[in-house]
Amino acid sequence: MKKGLNHSVSVEGREGDEVNVEGGLVGNSERLIQATRGELLHLLDGVLVSGIWNDSKWGQRGLPTGAFGVGRGIAIQNRGRERFRPSYALPEKHGVGGDLPFPLAMSWLSTGALKDARNMVIFPKDSDGSFATTMKKMGVLGDYFYADLDESLYAARDLRMPIYSVDDLPSCWDRDVVNSNFAMTAGNSKRVNLLSSFAADYEEISLLKVNVKDLVDKLRSGLFYIKLNNTENSGEGVKKCFKKVNGVNEPLSIVELTKLVEGLKQDVMVYGLNSIVAIQPHVDGVDRNFQIFVTPDSDKIHVVTLSEQFVDENGSYQSSINSPFDIHEIDERLERVIIDLADNYRSVLKAFGFVMCDYIETAEGELKVIDPGLRPTANTATAMAKLWLEEQTGEAVYSSLHFVKTGEFASFASFASGVDKFMSADSLVKNGHAVLPWGYNHHQGAGLFVVATSNRDDIEGLKNDVSARIKRR
Repeated sequence: MKKGLNHSVSVEGREGDEVNVEGGLVGNSERLIQATRGELLHLLDGVLVSGIWNDSKWGQRGLPTGAFGVGRGIAIQNRGRERFRPSYALPEKHGVGGDLPFPLAMSWLSTGALKDARNMVIFPKDSDGSFATTMKKMGVLGDYFYADLDESLYAARDLRMPIYSVDDLPSCWDRDVVNSNFAMTAGNSKRVNLLSSFAADYEEISLLKVNVKDLVDKLRSGLFYIKLNNTENSGEGVKKCFKKVNGVNEPLSIVELTKLVEGLKQDVMVYGLNSIVAIQPHVDGVDRNFQIFVTPDSDKIHVVTLSEQFVDENGSYQSSINSPFDIHEIDERLERVIIDLADNYRSVLKAFGFVMCDYIETAEGELKVIDPGLRPTANTATAMAKLWLEEQTGEAVYSSLHFVKTGEFASFASFASGVDKFMSADSLVKNGHAVLPWGYNHHQGAGLFVVATSNRDDIEGLKNDVSARIKRR
């Protein structure tokens, strides 16, 4: 593991609780530990936390070559991302500034005011400064600086702090990052059976070898998803091959599927992308997720959150609800899934950090892993905010992510003025809810908030109230 990372944490538990020297409360297997915010931040000691996407923005702009061919490394890797990993800042994607919110959410991974641990968070240069000011006032954000993706490498070398990144970075950066290019690429693959023994059924095919008509016939025989390489595709990697017709799921038409498959095949040839895709049958059940934190030099598994997921009709992620849980009450089925996944990441990939896992719980009680990944996600910050509130108040908390857009160019301080009185742990105690910053795009007046309540049934009402307050501020 890179110099500067701290894996030795001393945490005190409540009287009568069994506590592991490396973390919080111990689960039934003695390998599962109920994560606390303090322990996770100590594990993130000594790193540069970056939520900046390595997308086509960098390949298009072109970077200075620099030492070790740094610029060439990114440009070459991004040559194939111009179609599949378009910058979140491009107008055809999420509009100007669309790449700004997620890096700001990494504030929740800051060591903040801790005396015995220190990391630094990297924000994009175009970020709104009042967001960081707000997070500093709350005591969440510690040291930070503004930089472009290429500049983060020079900062890592100057500060002698490795980069803990949300995204894969060129292999020529490997000595300056926490997780290697191989670990990030393999750890975010759609080849789920290589990462979990509990993977949902799927079939691997090569788009360069398959007959289009044969594949279309297969896709017409049931309800399927085509899952593409996650590293190349980011949030665009799942292609749903069915749709609702009069309230019933039916396969896409022959014409629609032929167009989809031929388009994917053409993109592989033009952009030199990974031709191996997964054909996964639809699994009926409840969408769930867990997040854990692993380190390669310890077999202890820090369980960060257990959540229920909400996806739209196309299968794209919308939000989650993180609920309180007791590590002792995790059932054996989920425990086996967690341990199996953690061992593959920490032992095989030598992974460090947050590991997410989307899975389906079927009506028969089976757990089917559909999408694991080695990266912090949108829900990571939401879960960390929940832990912060629990740490501050001692109360059980439910948390979820909420998006509000006004379309007005404004600072975060102005945008959030309608809910700023709820931006504290005290608000949870006094009002039964809190509204905390997650990320912001000042160009579009588009903000994301962590909404947190003491009662799960209050989540949706709070989201509606937050939207109303911001829009009439």
